[in-house]
Amino acid sequence: MGFSFYSVMLASTGLFMGPLGEEFGWSRTLLSSGPSIATAMTAVLGPFLGMLIDRFGTRRVALPGLVLTMAAICSFSLLDGSQAQWVMLWVLFGLVSVGIKSTP
Repeated sequence: MGFSFYSVMLASTGLFMGPLGEEFGWSRTLLSSGPSIATAMTAVLGPFLGMLIDRFGTRRVALPGLVLTMAAICSFSLLDGSQAQWVMLWVLFGLVSVGIKSTP
């Protein structure tokens, strides 16, 4: 269930590139950097997630990760046109979504 949140978020970004680019005047380079940031973060943080799972158990890691990932996805609705905000939202998404990747 959780892995689909991550996949849907990354796969649907392409649908919003046109409207976001028109609304905020952003380049496709900036818009496509978001999923790349999240993917890189989950790759780097994966081993640390494994250590948390070993220490606390899958349920104690995955359930908060699910709630935090949903909150991070909802936070994208607060975009105000700031490029820094776009990048930071993807950093946040990459940070919290590692808890719902395939490891748990």
